[in-house]
Amino acid sequence: MKRTIFIYGLVLALAVFLLKTLEHRFLFRQLSVEIYIGIIGVLFTILGIWAGQKITRKKENLPSTD
Repeated sequence: MKRTIFIYGLVLALAVFLLKTLEHRFLFRQLSVEIYIGIIGVLFTILGIWAGQKITRKKENLPSTD
């Protein structure tokens, strides 16, 4: 009887370890995708601000030589 309980306990411990390992890998893989999306979003925001300033900048009027 003790041997059966030991085997079931060992199998359950192995299953929990496997599930936790898979959860850990999934969590880091999911976060890395979100981090990449966030970095790309920040880069496009910076690019948009820079382009907006270039487009809407007032041009200087040069004095005429009349």
